[in-house]
Amino acid sequence: MDSIMDKIAEKISAQDLIRANSQAETAEAARIKQEAEQYRRQLEEIRNNDKDYRQQLDEYMKQNRDYSEDFEDIKDKISQNDQKIHDIGVQTYRNVQAVVEKSGNKTMEELKEIERRVETVTAISENKNGGLMPVVIITLIISAADLIINVLRLLGII
Repeated sequence: MDSIMDKIAEKISAQDLIRANSQAETAEAARIKQEAEQYRRQLEEIRNNDKDYRQQLDEYMKQNRDYSEDFEDIKDKISQNDQKIHDIGVQTYRNVQAVVEKSGNKTMEELKEIERRVETVTAISENKNGGLMPVVIITLIISAADLIINVLRLLGII
């Protein structure tokens, strides 16, 4: 092996070695420079992409805040609607309760009036002849039917 090296050394002079070494270093420097330029371009592209991604992220965050605010507004409106529905329900219940109570009182008054009339008619018929009794019964039946119809109207059945 030494003989091969010796033969090569004889053929290649020191000047040729320095020149070859210099050319190799120049080629290596050019390759490193080209690689550095490529890395610089890639780094610049990464920075540009980073800016774009940050802008998109900022837009998404803003949209998310807007959606959150809209969601809270909708939640508040639903809560207000629930409260209004409850208030209207309570008001309706109280109104119905008042109408039922009023119609109950009116019905009681009408029943008392009918009872008073029956007592009057009974007293008259006991003192007078018995022929008045059918008229009293018919009047009582008509009054009772009228009372029932009025009660059914108040309750909304008719």
